[in-house]
Amino acid sequence: MLHAKSHIEIFVASREQLISPSFQARLRMAVKSETLSRRKLLDDLAETIYSFKGCVLLRRNNGVYRYPIPDIYSVMGGYEGRWLSLYMQDVNGKPRHQTHQLERLRLLDLRYRIISPQIAQHFVR
Repeated sequence: MLHAKSHIEIFVASREQLISPSFQARLRMAVKSETLSRRKLLDDLAETIYSFKGCVLLRRNNGVYRYPIPDIYSVMGGYEGRWLSLYMQDVNGKPRHQTHQLERLRLLDLRYRIISPQIAQHFVR
């Protein structure tokens, strides 16, 4: 398991990656393929990120900084996961609810970078 290594560094997605339509489409496809309910997915997101023993980093302004993990439930819109439900629903092949909060996408992407880097690497192709 990924957490077994003693020192792992993971970089969160950059703003440029997060605003890419192809990145967003691939991330959304991965989220939609989850078998967890939206509430369990939010709980898993929080547990995965909060229990990660490695170092989460952010590249910004030609520097590397430790990424400050936010209150995940606040960023994601609360414990009920309503935003996530709307995000996973389709209207004419597009998300019913787009997000303008890139931090939500960053946290979803970070979850995949921790638990399934082989999937996350396809988001930035």
